[in-house]
Amino acid sequence: MKPPWKSLYQKSAPKPGKGKTGHKHLWAVIEKVLTERVPAIWDGQRDQAISENEFSTIEAAIKRELPRQFRKAMNILADGFTTGIRSLGWDVPIPDHHHNIRDTPSLYTPDSVETAQQFQKIEDLFLSRLKSLWEGSSTTQRIGVLLLSAILYGGLHQKRWLNAWLRSLAKAPNIWGDWLWLHLEWRPQDAPKRKRSHRMTSWNLNRTWVADPVTELLILNWRQHFPNEHEKIKGESPEDILKAAVEYIGWEKPPGKQLVHSLSGIASSRDIDVLPGFLVEYQSGHLPCTSLPPSSLQRFFTGEVPREELTFLPHTTARQRKHKRIAEETQPSANVEKSIRLIDGLTSFIRHRSQSARAIAGLSESNQSPWEKITTAKTLKAINSVLRHGRPYLTPAARLLLEWGISLCEKASSPLELRKGSPLAPSSIATYLSLISTGVLENIDTDELRDLTGLEFEILYETVLSYPHTTAQKIRMAERLQQFHGFLTAKFGDISEVDFNEIFACYGLPSKRVKANIITFAEYRALLKSFGFDRSRRGRWEEIYLVILILAFRCGLRRSEIHGLQIADIKDLVRAEIRIRPGRFRDPKSVTGNRRIPLYALLPANELKIVSNWLKKRQCEELDRTQPLLQHPETGDCLIPPHRLFDPVVHALRSVTKDTTLSFHSFRHAFATFTLLKLVWPKDLNVKNLPAGLRDESFSLDARTRLAQDLLDNQQQGVRKLHAIAMLLGHAEYGMSFRSYIHLTDWLLAVFKRQDICLPMVSNKALGQLAGLSEQGVFKCKRENPSRSAMFQNQLHNKVQRWGSQWKLKLDSITPTPIMHEKTAEDIFWLPPWAMALGEYLKAAQNNSDLMSPPSGTDATMAKLMYERLRDLKSRRMMFARRVIPKFAETYDVDHSGLVTDSLKQAQELRKLLEMLNLSSIRLEAHYRVSRSQTVEERDRIIETWSEALRVPKEQVKQKDFGPGKGLVVLKVMQERQSVRGDREAIASGGWRFVLALVNHQIPPQKKHL
Repeated sequence: MKPPWKSLYQKSAPKPGKGKTGHKHLWAVIEKVLTERVPAIWDGQRDQAISENEFSTIEAAIKRELPRQFRKAMNILADGFTTGIRSLGWDVPIPDHHHNIRDTPSLYTPDSVETAQQFQKIEDLFLSRLKSLWEGSSTTQRIGVLLLSAILYGGLHQKRWLNAWLRSLAKAPNIWGDWLWLHLEWRPQDAPKRKRSHRMTSWNLNRTWVADPVTELLILNWRQHFPNEHEKIKGESPEDILKAAVEYIGWEKPPGKQLVHSLSGIASSRDIDVLPGFLVEYQSGHLPCTSLPPSSLQRFFTGEVPREELTFLPHTTARQRKHKRIAEETQPSANVEKSIRLIDGLTSFIRHRSQSARAIAGLSESNQSPWEKITTAKTLKAINSVLRHGRPYLTPAARLLLEWGISLCEKASSPLELRKGSPLAPSSIATYLSLISTGVLENIDTDELRDLTGLEFEILYETVLSYPHTTAQKIRMAERLQQFHGFLTAKFGDISEVDFNEIFACYGLPSKRVKANIITFAEYRALLKSFGFDRSRRGRWEEIYLVILILAFRCGLRRSEIHGLQIADIKDLVRAEIRIRPGRFRDPKSVTGNRRIPLYALLPANELKIVSNWLKKRQCEELDRTQPLLQHPETGDCLIPPHRLFDPVVHALRSVTKDTTLSFHSFRHAFATFTLLKLVWPKDLNVKNLPAGLRDESFSLDARTRLAQDLLDNQQQGVRKLHAIAMLLGHAEYGMSFRSYIHLTDWLLAVFKRQDICLPMVSNKALGQLAGLSEQGVFKCKRENPSRSAMFQNQLHNKVQRWGSQWKLKLDSITPTPIMHEKTAEDIFWLPPWAMALGEYLKAAQNNSDLMSPPSGTDATMAKLMYERLRDLKSRRMMFARRVIPKFAETYDVDHSGLVTDSLKQAQELRKLLEMLNLSSIRLEAHYRVSRSQTVEERDRIIETWSEALRVPKEQVKQKDFGPGKGLVVLKVMQERQSVRGDREAIASGGWRFVLALVNHQIPPQKKHL
């Protein structure tokens, strides 16, 4: 057996004692079929080709011989053909990677019957209470009834969102037509204290909750009868509010779990019977999705765009952004400068293949075409060449960076590096190296990376993260640093651990950030029109841009996939399809990126005609089918530069939507989101008021049926449809598609909640109380609307139209939501999350109290002086200050006028910070009260310990009342009392003013230090 089949055989071999049957038979069939039809391919000879007809016969033979192992055999062929194309120059069609599709795992548990009976019992009590709605209820009980309804019928099953739901309830709801939704924003204080270090991700920081009909009617009724009660929602815990609600309806909680967990489990038991499995997993938090931001969700419902002037961000190249420097005092040595030049030349060679880059990388003898594709083998050769020729100039850190680049070329799964086993494309390797190499090399100099301590690693990474200016750039760089540190850990084993969660939190970054946004069908049609879609005569550039738009929005292709398309990649005979496979110019992002996309099922007839006409034009112009699909005479036979190909499309997109946060990748997000809706939308789904963002002919019954028949073997609800979406996107698992690309799952959940099977059977009296109808009105409503869904939607529509303007709710969404532009590092440098939370806490205190007055006089002068000196700190000192100041703020206590702590280390850090700011002359004192149980020796030991930590005379550690000291900072040791905080020590600033100044005095740092 020869390459590439030998390595695949070894890889697919079963583990000892497991799966011995079937493996040899599988490979015997593969060998037999390939030997009979394409023996040269089986022998691993170079420059071989397989036609479409030959591949069809191979596929049929394998399916006939291996009906049960067909998918596995085709996946082996896909891996082998991909390797042959890259290393042996084969020209063969790539079969799709078949996912091992399993049915949805059963969500039923042994106690499902018991919990279903409990749901029936609590639902009966809840509906009976609706007959006398709000009668004899308190404010807490009324709010509890709303929250209970949201849990039972609205899918609010995660405890972590309950506090956010109560905060949003206090604000005016968002209403369009008969849809009502709340934007939920999670805060760190919502988590239990033991989980305050919760990793921030895009899908658990924000969520949209779309109301079900029962809860929506309750909220509208509550707003009508108690118009000012939303202002009285206090900081009570959801557990206490729900206890008041269940007491109001007369339900007794079974012993065991907490009330919130009990209600969530009971509600989930009913949803298992009435909802698709993936929606049950979503509302329970097991299948996370990223919700749309408010402005994008508004565009989805209304079809309108914000009426704002478009302001384009100044255009800077990646090289210009990369070479902005902060640490001006750091002068790289000659070796560092040469190392940076060598790695820059290497990445430029991989990306652009320029002659100057070849010379820098020591590859000037190469005579390849400037636009010839750089394969993984050539990338490895280039990196090894730089390591060999540049060894005298490379620092140890530079050599480790290049070794990391070599590991990225290899196919190896590494949890430490957050890799799943697929080798990266050469362009991605160049991006990884260029992102972090300059920052790491300039700040590590000639030190060995493996000798750094954990604290030194954190300081290094935080210094590197201060280079980029935007949050998106910081996130990309932080992820690459985390992967590089994982490589060091895997290589040496004894590398110090680094808490990347703390580094992410230091800059206010989520550990995984998804840029959630979509493009609606109305905006897409406006884009097509701007490039002459409705005209019979168009220029060549307009035709190119139309093809790009259609393939991006209707097929979800990436930029690199569109850029590297060849003429032969589109098949336009009986059923048009496009094949994403390794080609002359570009490779797919990963192995799972090899796929076939059915154009005939995804594209409307008029758009398919545009793509077909362009393909015929290119076929007439070129006899060589390996030429690029998108070509213009101005650029010759080479690929069109990416900026000329995609920048006009992005500029037109932002001009149409007036949203500068949109990018070309937003087309892919829209494709994933709308394709999910098309596949899971049942035929009998009754939605009276469909959002304007879904009004398109592709959502017709015929179009959805044609798409489902092509992608699915059957019409059953389950994970098959989810795998189909992952296959179209080129993802290895559908979880990745949900987390990063699908953004309307919360609205889809609300759609299913509006169906008859999910709605309760409400009595006439309860319906009259909810909708405000008389007895005759209830009979008329039920006579005109035989189904429960139609009845509820009709009453919601009437209720909103009648009372909405009176409550001043946003009914038509005609007032645009301001677009939240991305904050730069300068904007958020001194306002991390801890500072904003502290500011809200202080503002919520007694506004008339003298202690809450703004700083003035000496305190304000001192605060400004500290700010001036803080922003003048450089490099590692700046990172130290940014690390310790949040710790001081977390322990700050207004009642005790100080920073409460029991850590001597924190006192030492406070002294060190003051010395860095040249404020060591400030007097520090230790104040404490003596406990009766303490001996004289214990008191002397306290005095000695804290005087050494603060480096102050023992006379300054003494007993004193808890009042504001004369100096800026006072250290106090608190007495052990049952009513206070126990035996703890406190560090206090001259009252509250020092920490408050850190929040309110927003003195921006100087730009030269960012």
